[in-house]
Amino acid sequence: MPAPTKIYFSQVASAEWKDWVQVVNVDNDAASIMAIARNEKGETVWSGERWLRPFQAWSIPIDPVSVKQELSLTVSSNR
Repeated sequence: MPAPTKIYFSQVASAEWKDWVQVVNVDNDAASIMAIARNEKGETVWSGERWLRPFQAWSIPIDPVSVKQELSLTVSSNR
C-alpha cells in the first residue's frame, strides 16, 4: 500500500495551545507540499506551497491567521 499524500488536522490553534505543524519530506526525490488553512465556515484563510528537497523540513506558518480563531489544516504532497 502506498504512503498517503494528504493529512488533515481538524483543529489547529496556535494562540492558546501553541500548536505547530512541521512537514518533512522523507522521499528520495523533491516534493511539492501544499498547505491550506480554513476557518470554521470552510473558507480558505491561508495557503502556502513549498518545494522540499529530500529530508528537508517546513514548519508551516499558521501563527498569523490562527491567533484569533481555530482553523483546520490540510497538507498534501505530490509524492
